[in-house]
Amino acid sequence: MQEFSSRANIFPLLNTKDIKIHSIEGITGLKDLDRAFDDQFELSDIEALMIFLNKKYNFSFGNSDVFYFITNVIQFSPRALQSINANFQEFYDNTYVEEAVLILLNKFLITTYPIDAKNGFPEFLNYNGSMENRLQRFEESNINWFPYVRGKYNLSHDQILVRSTYSLDTEGNILLFHGTNWESVDRILEGIRIIRRENSTDFGTENFYLSNTFSTACMWANRNRQGAVIIFSIPIKFIEELENHVKFTEDNIEDWKNLVFNMRNPPRKRDQIRERIEHRRFVEQIDSNDLVSGPICSNPLTENIEDLTYIKYGRYIPFQYSFKRSIIDNLNQFIASIVYFEMN
Repeated sequence: MQEFSSRANIFPLLNTKDIKIHSIEGITGLKDLDRAFDDQFELSDIEALMIFLNKKYNFSFGNSDVFYFITNVIQFSPRALQSINANFQEFYDNTYVEEAVLILLNKFLITTYPIDAKNGFPEFLNYNGSMENRLQRFEESNINWFPYVRGKYNLSHDQILVRSTYSLDTEGNILLFHGTNWESVDRILEGIRIIRRENSTDFGTENFYLSNTFSTACMWANRNRQGAVIIFSIPIKFIEELENHVKFTEDNIEDWKNLVFNMRNPPRKRDQIRERIEHRRFVEQIDSNDLVSGPICSNPLTENIEDLTYIKYGRYIPFQYSFKRSIIDNLNQFIASIVYFEMN
């Protein structure tokens, strides 16, 4: 029997011993996880869940079967769909296996969180009911913050955006958004850092992604029970004056396809030594730019470049901006407002 544990580095961000399954039925069909085991042995809830899934569905982490299992749960279980505040299938198609698993499990688990909450918001904010859905300002900076309370108000994304930015002077600026969690907000406020990923995403291995669409950032934020969106107000002139900005639009969409497909499909055979070296150089060349911007891939697992597509809402195409290491130190000055979502 395969044992899944934090020691196996399956969930490097989670302490499996502290996790308790909150709602197992939507994942397994069982009301009681213990019924899945004939032998009684000491396992954390998360370890037992992973062993059960491996036995029932015959897959292991790192296998694409996990990804399709998770997306199927999201698609066909209304309860799972509602619990992670999901509406767009392509949003989940744009995640790695481990990310997809974490998205779902984090919403189904009760665990400890690195940021203490009080009245549904980070404790250090000293939130009280009079602040509900009202713009606030950090005393020690010029950054605004907006505590969004769901429930009877149920504001649309456009309404949240208007309320959280109405005091900003945005003339000559572009608003860009980063969906994340409370803990990452703290780290970003101390200084944005880019950590190189082992696998390439759409635009390389070294990225700090922003979106030009607030609703897209909100969907990323709502992967977490402690979600937040950081709003950047960046001078258009700053972007226009970058020396190395690779920009993709509908006019050069074939170039976008070639870049994204090659990023997502590196040579994997052991005897492809030359191809792997060339691919690494290709990725390093893209990461050496200041900024790469363009559509968001909606089906990164496709094996045919001609089938590669991007997220599109009607006629509107949301863009992602991958800021690179060369200019990342300049971004913090452009943080204008933070939307904190009430912990759910």
